[in-house]
Amino acid sequence: MLLSDTSITNFIEKLASKSPTPGGGGAAALAGALAAALAGMMANLTLGKEKFVQVEQEMKLLEGELAVARAELLKLIDEDANAYQMIMDGYALPKNTEQEKMLRSEYLAKAAQGAALVPLKICQHCAKVAELTDRIAQIGNPGLLTDAGCGAIIAGAALESAELNVLVNLPLTHNEAFVADCQKQLALCKAKVQNCKETVLKLINKR
Repeated sequence: MLLSDTSITNFIEKLASKSPTPGGGGAAALAGALAAALAGMMANLTLGKEKFVQVEQEMKLLEGELAVARAELLKLIDEDANAYQMIMDGYALPKNTEQEKMLRSEYLAKAAQGAALVPLKICQHCAKVAELTDRIAQIGNPGLLTDAGCGAIIAGAALESAELNVLVNLPLTHNEAFVADCQKQLALCKAKVQNCKETVLKLINKR
């Protein structure tokens, strides 16, 4: 069974167990999905209301994008676990001869790129969720603003958590260009989330 298909209770129990997966990356992906769900709730409680008829079409599009992001983040829970397993498989490779050491190093470098790219995707989806939350908070049902605020905060926390899982794997890649690109993408994601979070919280504080 996929991790994303387990119950909340089972997922948390597995997270707390001796099993190395799911770990921080999976937890970050789940948190990002929860952030998307909160924004989706605000969208759905805006749709169909006469007061918000002028933003009905845009809100439908925003809700649809959130549903896609939520689904992708849930898939990344399992992708993160698989990426971690690839790293563990690399460490288990023999290193008795020079050739074995070379092959092991090459395998680990490739596996590390995969293990960095999965949480980077989580960061990118969290940034998208934050942007969608920002827009929904501006035009949606104000009675749900605090839920949007919670979503924005959770999206930020999910991004920061996933970022740690990117950074820990970068040294293993031995690829300066790859490292630089990942760092650039992380900076862009963090700036987006911070700006969106601040905007949503300002809307709440104006109430």
